[in-house]
Amino acid sequence: MRSQYLPILILCAISLSCQPGVDIQSERASLLETDSKLGELSFSSNNVDELVAFYSSDAMVIPPNNQVLKGKPGIREFLAFWVEKSDYSVTWKPESAMVSNDGTAGQTFGTIRFAGPGLGATPVVYFGRYVSVWRKGNTGSWKCVVNIWNLGPTDGKPGNATPR
Repeated sequence: MRSQYLPILILCAISLSCQPGVDIQSERASLLETDSKLGELSFSSNNVDELVAFYSSDAMVIPPNNQVLKGKPGIREFLAFWVEKSDYSVTWKPESAMVSNDGTAGQTFGTIRFAGPGLGATPVVYFGRYVSVWRKGNTGSWKCVVNIWNLGPTDGKPGNATPR
């Protein structure tokens, strides 16, 4: 009786091992594309909801020298504040991405540029680095779950502020 199930078990094991795996390179490219789109929109978009759509409902944003923002309502309020300030601009560019073996989680790393009025209204450009943690949603799209960055008053060299 048991021997009659052995071929079925072997067939199941073979079929499971032959299922296609996750194409990590493709997922990495998809994640970089998503992060790039968010970077292109950044604050050039006046549509805050378009920016917030890149975040998961349980996302956390951790700006420098600020409180941790949890969830879309807090993130939306933070982004709306900066979008309304037309004399500021923020852009970033991803440099690399890593994706989990199952293709459901990833992280991006890149550079950020923040320009605006400094002390005495003298325009200043700040550069920094960011790390974002992403999760693949049920719809198959990447959603940012954690975003953290630093800013330094640099022109690429620590400690040097750059007037615009």
